[in-house]
Amino acid sequence: MRWTRRLAIVALALTFVMIVLGSYVRLSKAGLSCPSWPLCYGHVLPPGAPPVAAAVPQAPAAVMDTTAREWKEMLHRYVAGTLGMVIFAMLLVALRNRRQAEQPLKLVVFVALWVVVQALLGMVTVTMLLDPLIVTGHLIGGMVMLATLWWLVFRSSRLLQLNRADQQKIATLTGLRLWAGLALLVVAAQIFLGAWTSTNYAAWACYGFPTCNGQWWPAGMDFDKAFVFWHRLGVDYQGGILDGGARVAIQVVHRIGAMVTTIVAGGLGLFLLTRARIRKLRLLGGLLLAALGLQLTLGISMVSLGLPFYVEWAHTPGAALLLSAVLAVNFLLWSFRNVNAYERIGSAAVRPV
Repeated sequence: MRWTRRLAIVALALTFVMIVLGSYVRLSKAGLSCPSWPLCYGHVLPPGAPPVAAAVPQAPAAVMDTTAREWKEMLHRYVAGTLGMVIFAMLLVALRNRRQAEQPLKLVVFVALWVVVQALLGMVTVTMLLDPLIVTGHLIGGMVMLATLWWLVFRSSRLLQLNRADQQKIATLTGLRLWAGLALLVVAAQIFLGAWTSTNYAAWACYGFPTCNGQWWPAGMDFDKAFVFWHRLGVDYQGGILDGGARVAIQVVHRIGAMVTTIVAGGLGLFLLTRARIRKLRLLGGLLLAALGLQLTLGISMVSLGLPFYVEWAHTPGAALLLSAVLAVNFLLWSFRNVNAYERIGSAAVRPV
């Protein structure tokens, strides 16, 4: 169990780095700099210029720009490969110790299968020329990986363990448990909308806050085209193919999602911080509010300041932090929901599910 926990922590850190790097690669327009997969033009190290184009003299600045983009893409792939090796090492450890009662074998197997799915999505992201549906799925897949690894770390460590008295208090909080579950669903939906906004290059469609291009409800929004998930093969989606009306519609829906998230998740955080009788719940309430406040600040700054690169880049890791905070609240509330039932049937060991 000790090695499973250690490897899960390493995998969790690498997954967060992957999310940060993935956002950087996409925003710096380096996603198609290495169109072959998994190598870059057949090379482990970036060759510096496409083989065909290399025959044509290029300006030194153009060669340097090409090289920089290739390195960004390949660095993302190197970290992904390292993450895959760590997860399969964790799987071997879990299989070897599968007879231990506390070994979270099913979760580890799920993570190992999911990293394969993520690798395949990473491949088709390149070969299908940044199709928004594929890129969105790849980003959501990264968030699923992050959430699963957090759950694994929570289960295998004492980070969110409670004493018996606090476990009994939490078991009675049915309404709060449902509220937390709803907050998790809302945050997940908002992350999907954010990914859809980014992969369709719709972040620039609305300038200003709280209005969009000076209007509360912009004219000409095209909701029919905004959420068409599949277009056609062979299209280079870098830069997006939707017209302005569809992109404005996506941006406006994302803003509405932000308001719903603020009400549901922000209300939960405020309630926990001010009303919870368990210290760890109050602490998590404060963390949830801080993560939500950071994410709202980044989002408003993006549209108010004209999409500064580093602010836009930080918006994706900010979403990962918000997801982590609301997930921790759910773990604490849902893991001990049956503690009283265990005691009624005389279970000797009461532990999180």
